[in-house]
Amino acid sequence: MISDGNAAIFNWGSARTKNNTAIVATGLSVQEVINSITDATSDKPYVIIVPPGVYTEQITMKQYVSLKGESVSGSIITNATGPVLTMASNVDIADITIKYTDASSYCIDTGTASIEWNIDNCYLEALTGGGVNFRSTGVNSVFWRQSINDTKIKANKFGINCSAGYGYLNIYNTRIQLVGQSSGNNHIGIEVGAGQRLIVCGGQIYSAWTIEQINEPANDVYGLNVITSGTAAPRIHLNATEIMVRNESATNVNAIKSIGAGTAYIRIRGGMYQSEDSTSALSIPVLCTGNNKVEIIGAQLSGYWSAPMVKGDNIIGEYYVNEIRKTYHRQSDFYLSDPNGEPVFTIENNNTTYSPQLKFKKDTSVFSMGIDTGNADRFKIYSGDGIMTTYEFVIKDDGNIGMGTLNPVAKLEVAGTLLYQDYCADPNGTGDRTITLSSSRGGTLTDRDLTGNADFILYNANVVLSMRILIVNGTYNISVVPPTGGKLWMDGTALDANDEIDLSSNEGDKFNLTRRYSASGSAWVWDLETVRGTASDGGPGD
Repeated sequence: MISDGNAAIFNWGSARTKNNTAIVATGLSVQEVINSITDATSDKPYVIIVPPGVYTEQITMKQYVSLKGESVSGSIITNATGPVLTMASNVDIADITIKYTDASSYCIDTGTASIEWNIDNCYLEALTGGGVNFRSTGVNSVFWRQSINDTKIKANKFGINCSAGYGYLNIYNTRIQLVGQSSGNNHIGIEVGAGQRLIVCGGQIYSAWTIEQINEPANDVYGLNVITSGTAAPRIHLNATEIMVRNESATNVNAIKSIGAGTAYIRIRGGMYQSEDSTSALSIPVLCTGNNKVEIIGAQLSGYWSAPMVKGDNIIGEYYVNEIRKTYHRQSDFYLSDPNGEPVFTIENNNTTYSPQLKFKKDTSVFSMGIDTGNADRFKIYSGDGIMTTYEFVIKDDGNIGMGTLNPVAKLEVAGTLLYQDYCADPNGTGDRTITLSSSRGGTLTDRDLTGNADFILYNANVVLSMRILIVNGTYNISVVPPTGGKLWMDGTALDANDEIDLSSNEGDKFNLTRRYSASGSAWVWDLETVRGTASDGGPGD
């Protein structure tokens, strides 16, 4: 049946055995054409052709009635009241632009009962709202399959929200662009809830880095956000997909995030997963903690330069890492992480003062080695990340070594106390120049006393004014504390193996002082004998 140009439906006869094709005539809405079809069945499906034009309306689809635009850029359905289109079962939506211009709803809502539908080669735009609200559920424990193919979604809150129901969704070669400037909400490419099944092959989830970039000072950006609770575990497969998300502000940015209390199973095969914010280390490409399980094979991960690439308790597989900085310049850094994704050893080239750096990290403690290229190529070993002026150990380019000082002027310069716990020995092994101190009590060597008058002092460690041997500056006196000014002064007894003191080598001045018992054996007496010269014996004395 073909009627005049105002007819709602053109029946193309029996040329297609199972199809009736209808076209939206001038002056009629798309919904009026859908409502006029009352006999659509699985054996008699309809396709409605939408000519070029802007159709401002809400549409509710019917089962076995599909919608096809003449071109994506020409056939436009738009509305400020959402959802703009509500899906039905056994429906194809193809070659159409659907725009939602408000913030609280979506371009397309699948409803909870629709099954076996497809969205092909469409453009969905919701600059303050969402793209697709996927709420389809399984029937009799069968997971029905729906698909979104070769479609571009440009959205603010959600590209595709799969947080409700138990449906099975396939997404092929679909691009989801996230946009927003101080919108007051998170930006999520795909959100998956408990029990959902999701397969993503190819395609992209991204936010632009220049025009239309996201700038949300108080909200986060996620490429894939998995919500888990209870026992219904979502299962997600990502195959050769690119997720590249960014926020100009310093908030959480994750290509893949799953941190709920339940269980999720995520398999990643190939692709690139990148996350970045402007100034902080909150952007981790793969963040999956708790009982959420992730398997990564052959994927490339990129994130903010000081953050781990993966963080979680159940992440296995192999992946490739590129670190990027805010300038988007990729660094040839190396990160070795623990099972939680925390870096324990890194080789970095991003510190403007000390570069390159080798870092060893345990929990929050960092111990680093690096080259100070701005100051005579010093090599430093220090605590922290090298930003502060720490001088634990420095080797200058002239070979001088400093401990506690940045500019050692001697081959070895120690700024502070040198503590010997054992001994310092002659390298020849003769012991001629050996200093031996108690390994249990410790000892300290210094070159000055507290008044600045001594050349060398040996004293007990950590005991104030506990000097034992003192060489006094200028007078060359050697004293055993407390000194009184003589060339050799001893506070106590100094005897040889025979209990004798040899006092002088000059003729007439050498004496032997011998300590003896008195006749009764109850007291010491001294016997002074002349060894050479004419001096007379003084006899025993006490």
